[in-house]
Amino acid sequence: MSVALVGAVLGVMNTWNAMDQRRVRLRVYPKVAVPVMDGEFGRTMGCIEVINLGAFPVSIQEVGFTIRRNSRKGDRLTIVQPFTNDHKPLARRLESRQSVTAYFELDARFQRAKSSYVLTDCDEMTYGPPLIIRGMH
Repeated sequence: MSVALVGAVLGVMNTWNAMDQRRVRLRVYPKVAVPVMDGEFGRTMGCIEVINLGAFPVSIQEVGFTIRRNSRKGDRLTIVQPFTNDHKPLARRLESRQSVTAYFELDARFQRAKSSYVLTDCDEMTYGPPLIIRGMH
């Protein structure tokens, strides 16, 4: 009886693990960046880092912020043409454990943001925390 119970538990755990490996797993981190060139501080910028934590490659097409919490339609502040850390377009394929950071000009519109997001080519949307901007009015 105990061997059958152990087999059943391991079967359920194996099924759960297989299902978990097939889902899109992206981590979204909004940040504030201050570029430094020749010892001088540049203009404060915002950025969103996207990390693919899944077991398979994922194609991303857009990053930005939502005005309402977890908004699927409209009410989004999409970062249209961000600068990336590798100077390539944002729309790209992220391999497993690969990341990209999208930089953008910071202004007061982003104060209203409720959460950050990334949208994949297969319309999966992953949310992250809001961008916290101190001292901006």
